[in-house]
Order: sequence, then structure tokens, then C-alpha cells
Amino acid sequence: MAQTASNPIKFKNNNQITETQTYMNKRIEYIDALRGFTMILVVFGHIEIFALNIEEEPTLLSTIFLSFRMPLFFFISGFLAYKATAAISDSKSLAKNTLKKLRIQLIPTLAFGLTYVYFIKEKGFTDFIEHQSKFGYWFTIVLLQMFIVSYIISWVTRKQRSNGKYTQWIVLHVGAAALAFLALYPMKKVDALVYWGDLTSLTKTCKFFHFFVAGIIASRYKEKLFRLLDNQYFSATIIVTFITLIYTSYTYKGDNALANIFIEMVAPVLLGYTGVLLVFNFFRTYQSSFVKEKSAGKVLQYIGKHTLDIYLIHFFIIPQLPALGEFIRETPNLVIELTIVISISLIVVGCCLIISKILRTSKFLGYYLFAAKKE
Repeated sequence: MAQTASNPIKFKNNNQITETQTYMNKRIEYIDALRGFTMILVVFGHIEIFALNIEEEPTLLSTIFLSFRMPLFFFISGFLAYKATAAISDSKSLAKNTLKKLRIQLIPTLAFGLTYVYFIKEKGFTDFIEHQSKFGYWFTIVLLQMFIVSYIISWVTRKQRSNGKYTQWIVLHVGAAALAFLALYPMKKVDALVYWGDLTSLTKTCKFFHFFVAGIIASRYKEKLFRLLDNQYFSATIIVTFITLIYTSYTYKGDNALANIFIEMVAPVLLGYTGVLLVFNFFRTYQSSFVKEKSAGKVLQYIGKHTLDIYLIHFFIIPQLPALGEFIRETPNLVIELTIVISISLIVVGCCLIISKILRTSKFLGYYLFAAKKE
């Protein structure tokens, strides 16, 4: 069983680093590596959708990765956002953090998104704003909305938190996430709400906000989370549940009403959480493999520290490979598909990092496009 942060954890693997040592570091190395892994999955998914046209006929591999890719990204974003969110103590800090997030999230999104839409898609500002997913640039807009809601909740509960009481803070976060999730149904069925949900990206915020909140709460009570994940029965349940749900979701073709509701509404949520916990626990358990001294750790951490750069740039350089997509569909093999798509994804990620390096030679562009710190 895991111990609290004041008492180092003993792992079965002697090469592992204690949680105490890890959290004493300025950055958590396996979390940075996990961010890098998640960014590769995002590019992987977009390669399959935009380059290989696999979206209409998803493969087993794409189904697996899609089930937890975005939930994991929002969970990690929430996990890392906890300190900044908890630091909101008055109106001044609320305004300061909100304005900072507006600069970091909104300016780069508009700069890259509108450039992409105008030059690559040959469309205009209105097309970008009204597009359901902003031509792929919805993530930073949604993340901005999540931060703002969390900042406001922290501001409202500032007096209680100053006394070390977080009950109201947790209840309001969970309540906001629950209300957002419940709002999904009318936002998908009522025409006026559908339009405004797409226009503002609120539909996606409602869909994923609970994962962001889960990340914040997990970071606040990480010792308890680690003890739970170290329970052999709980970890086994996560793995078995995830595999069962993937198999069911991928193979079920029936027309039973209740079964369809489960597959369409319940299974994605359960898959998201079990997938998130499974991958998070994998990186935590084998964190010694993801330190800077190891090649894999060094690469993943570097990618993890430049996720914004990669996300903003990668749409411009995704190749069009429909013939390769047809080959993958006609030759269903997990190893072949994984090898091909991961190889393309890593090439795209590498190109993004090179372009980012070039743009960052300008301190002005680095500051406003990639949130680089001013020296």
C-alpha cells in the first residue's frame, strides 16, 4: 500500500523513485512524460482522422486510444491546474490569473486557427467561429472556459479555503461538473442550444469538464488516490473493466434501446475514467523509466513541455494519405497500424518542434504564441 508524502513509498521495483522524492522536484517528471505521451496520442488521432480518413470506420486501435485520449488530457490539465486554482485568494488574483489564461489560451488559438482556416481551408473568420470544432482548434478554448469556472469557484470559496476547509470548494466543483454534464442532452437536441453550443464550444466544455475537475481533486488528494491505485483489487478491476468496455463498444451491433443508451452515454464515461486511471497508474508505477536520464523519458518530457506548440502547429503539416488509410482498413492488424501511424505521428511532432524552435527565436512570438516566459 502507498504511504503519505511524509513517508516514502516502497515499490516492488527497486529502480522506482519514491513519491516523496518526485514531489520534492520542481516538476514531476513522469507527469511531464505523461503529457508528452498524451500529445502524441492527440496527433495520432488526428493522423487517423485527417490523413487516413479512418474516422467513419474506426479500427480497434483507434477505438482504444479515442476512449481515453481527451479525458486524459483534461484530467492531466486539471491535475496540474490545482495549485494555480487553489492560489485564487481575492479579486486581484482572480483577475490576474484570468487575464493570463486569456493571453495564453486565446491569442495563440486565434492566431494559428485563423491562419489555418484562411490559408489551408480557404475560409473566413465566420466559418472558424461557427464551426463545431473550430477546425480542430477547440481544445484551448474549452480549456480556457474550464480554468475560468474553476477560478471563480476558488474565489467564491476563498474564505473557507484560507481556514484549510475544502468541502465547499469540492462540492461546487463537482456540482458544476454534474450540471455541465446534464446540460449536454438539451445542447445536443435543442436547435438554438446546438448553435450556441457549437459557437462557444460550450458543448465540448460540458462533455469534458468533469475530467478536468477529477484531475483537480486527484491532485488535491493525491496520496489517497495513490493508495487506491496501489490496491491490487482496484487496479485489477480497472484493467478488466476497461478491456470489457472496449470489447463491448467495438463489437456491439444490436438494436436494443437500453443497450444503445449504455453504449452511447454510459460506456464512454466509464471508458474515459478507467482509461485515465490505467494510463496514469502505468506512468506512476514505472516512473523510473520516464526520468530525464532515460531516452524515452527525455523525449516524452520534452514533448510534454511543448504540448501547446505541437497542438497549435500540427494541423498545418498533417499529410493526406487516403491510400494508406485504405490499406490499414483492408489489412486489420494492431501492430502494423500502430507502427505506421506512430511513425507518422512522431515525424509530425518532430517537425512541429523544429517550427516551434524557429518561431521562438523571436521573443515576441514566443511570448504571445507559446506563452514563453519573458527574460
